[in-house]
Amino acid sequence: MSFTKKTYNVDEALAKLQRYCAYQDRCHKEVAQKLKDMQMIPQASEQIITTLIEENFLKRVVIYKRTQDAPALYLEWH
Repeated sequence: MSFTKKTYNVDEALAKLQRYCAYQDRCHKEVAQKLKDMQMIPQASEQIITTLIEENFLKRVVIYKRTQDAPALYLEWH
């Protein structure tokens, strides 16, 4: 018995990653890894990441702000 991995076209992969990013804030690395796991070609991955950024599903600023505030939050606990 052989198992084949599901393949995705760009629209299917984009829809899947929109749900993935809507569920929880994701960083670029997580999305890139998910695309790699889906066996998407680099050109399609770049197109999908660009679309996610343009549609505000993927934001570098949110992750940066969280990591920037982390030391201050840690200091408030002590």
